[in-house]
Amino acid sequence: MEPIAESEFRLEIQLLRAIAIISVLSNHLRFPYITLPAGFHGVDIFFVVSGFVISNSIIRHQAVEKKFRVGAFLLRRVTRLYPALFVTTIFIFICSLVTQSYIHVQQVTAGAGRSSTFFLSNYWFARKHVSYFSPLYPNPMLHTWSLNVEEQFYIGLAVVLLILGFFRTSVVGRVSMFVVGILFFTSLSLSVWPSLLPSFDRSPFYFSDEEISFYSLHTRAWEVLLGVLIALGIRNSHTLRKLGSKEWLRQICVPISVICLILPLFIYGSQNHFGFGLAMATGSTSVILFFIPHRIDWLSSNFFGRMLVIVGNLSYVIYLVHWPIIIYGNQLFGESIFVKVIEVLVIVALTYLVGRYVERSMMSRRFSKSNWIWLGFAVGQITVFILMTVLLNVGNGEKIRHGGIVAWQQVDGRCDSNKVQCNTNVPGATKSVLLIGDSHSGAFVNSYVEAVDSSRMNAVSLSPAKLEAVVDYDFSMLSNGSDWTVVVYFHTTHADNNYTKSIIELLRNLRDDYDVSHFIVFLDNPLIDNWRAPSFISQPKGISLEHALDTRSRSLEEDVLKLAKTGFPVQVIDPFKYLCRNDSCPAQVDGIDLYFDPDHLAIGGADLLRVPFKELLLSQGG
Repeated sequence: MEPIAESEFRLEIQLLRAIAIISVLSNHLRFPYITLPAGFHGVDIFFVVSGFVISNSIIRHQAVEKKFRVGAFLLRRVTRLYPALFVTTIFIFICSLVTQSYIHVQQVTAGAGRSSTFFLSNYWFARKHVSYFSPLYPNPMLHTWSLNVEEQFYIGLAVVLLILGFFRTSVVGRVSMFVVGILFFTSLSLSVWPSLLPSFDRSPFYFSDEEISFYSLHTRAWEVLLGVLIALGIRNSHTLRKLGSKEWLRQICVPISVICLILPLFIYGSQNHFGFGLAMATGSTSVILFFIPHRIDWLSSNFFGRMLVIVGNLSYVIYLVHWPIIIYGNQLFGESIFVKVIEVLVIVALTYLVGRYVERSMMSRRFSKSNWIWLGFAVGQITVFILMTVLLNVGNGEKIRHGGIVAWQQVDGRCDSNKVQCNTNVPGATKSVLLIGDSHSGAFVNSYVEAVDSSRMNAVSLSPAKLEAVVDYDFSMLSNGSDWTVVVYFHTTHADNNYTKSIIELLRNLRDDYDVSHFIVFLDNPLIDNWRAPSFISQPKGISLEHALDTRSRSLEEDVLKLAKTGFPVQVIDPFKYLCRNDSCPAQVDGIDLYFDPDHLAIGGADLLRVPFKELLLSQGG
C-alpha cells in the first residue's frame, strides 16, 4: 500500500464507478435470478463519487492557477461530458424517428430531449408525472435526469465558488467547507422531509410531489455535496488526514463499507424518498472515498481487478448508451433472454466505439482556443433542440393524420388538461352527467364532453382515478338539485371479482345516498394483446373477435345485468359492438388508429363510442 499522489489516476474511484454502473445495468436489464432489485442506487453512488472527483479537480487546479476560474471549470465539464452525450442523443433521435410510435411516445422522447438542452429534463419528467420506476411510455431519454441534476449542480457550484472568490475567500478553504456543509444539511433535510417545501402539484407548476422528490436538484444535491465535503475535509483537516492514514482502521472500515455498499443493492426499499438503502449506499461510498488516498494493489495486479477498472473508466459512456439500447431492444423484439444477451453485446460494441472515438479522442486533444469548444457546444445544443422539434412535429403530424391522439393530449379547452378533469356548464341546463373511472374513462373524456354538451347537459368528470379513490370521494355535488346521471368506465379485464363487486357497491351507494336518476356502465373495450405501436416500420394489427371475447372478463356485465333486473336504473354500453367488425376487432379502421396502447382507446376509437353514448343519454332523458 503506497500513498497516491493527488494527480495520479485513482483506481479505487474506478472500482466504485464499476460497482455503480454494474448495479444500474443489472436493474435495467432484468436478467432472471441476477437482477439487483435496488440497483438504481448505483446512481446515488455516482453522485457521491462525482462530488469527490470534481472537488479534487478544483483543488488541483487551484494549486496551479492560484485562482478559481469559472469559465475554465465549466469548460472542463463540457469537454468531459458533452461529446459522448451529443453523439448518443443523435443516435436516439434517429432510432426514435424510425422505430417509436407516433402515438405519444415520440412526443415524450422529443419533449425530454428538448428540455435536456436546457439541463432541465429532470424537472420535465416531474412536470409530466413520469415515474422512473414505472413509466407509461418507453423514453430513451429518461436516464438524462441524473445527468441534468449533475449539470445543474456544476452550474450552482460554480456560482457559489465565484461568490466566495469575490470575497477573497479560498474556494477550497474552511469557509467554503462551512458553506458547503450548510447546503448539504439543507438538501438532506428536504430529501428526508419533502413536506418542508410546499406542494408544487398545482398551477402553474404541476410537479408531481412524488416525482419531484426523486428528480429534483434540491433533494439530490446533498449526495454530490457529501463527496465535496469529504474531499474538502481531507484537504483542510490534519486530523482527518491522519485518521485516514491509519492502516488498521482502513483494513476494518473499507471491507465493512464494501459489504454495506453492496447490501442495499439487494434491498427493494424506498424509491422516491430518502430511505435506509439510500443512506447505506451513500454512507458506504463516503467511507471508501475517505480512505482512497491509499492504493489497493489488487486492482492492478490481477485480471478481475483490471477489468473492473476498465468498466469504471467507461462507466459514463456505458450509462449513456445502455438505456436507449434496452428501450429499443425491448420495444422491437420483446424481453426474451436472447434479446437481452444481444442488447448486452450491442452495449459493449457502442461503448467501445463511443469511448474510443468520441470520449477519449476529445479528452486527448488540446484546443488552443476555448472559444471553439464553446461554439461547438452551442451548435450541438441548437442542433439537438432542432432535431427533437422535428421529431415532435413528425410525431404530432402522424398522430393527427391517423387519429391516434390520446384524450389527455387534446382535452376540451374547458377542462383541466393536467388532470383530465372537466366541469362544463350549459346555460339553463337542469340535467348533469358525471363521469367516473380510471384511465379508460380518461381516454373517453373528450368524446364524453362532446356528447353531453351537444345533448344540452352539464358535464362533470372525475377521471382518471383509481377505484379506491373514487369510493372514498365526497360526492356532495350530487345534492345540488340537478337531475344526475352517473357514467362508470373502469378497466375490469383481468380484475378479480371483488373489484367488480366494489363497482356495483359504489353504484348502490350513490343511488341510496344521492338519489341518482340513472347510471350508464361501460364494459371493457377489446384488449389488443398483440398490439404493436404504430411507427414508420410497424403498424398495429387487430385480433379475432373470438380471442377478444375469450380474453374479456364477464364479471362486471353479469353483475350489472343482475342489478338491472331488480329495477335499478342502470344501462350498459358494450364497446365490442362498435369497435369490432364481424369476426375481428381491428386496431385500425380506414387508416384511423383506434388504440394508443393495447387496451386504452385513442380519440379515434373513443369517437366510435360517442354516438351510442349520446343516443342512450337522450333516450333516457338524462
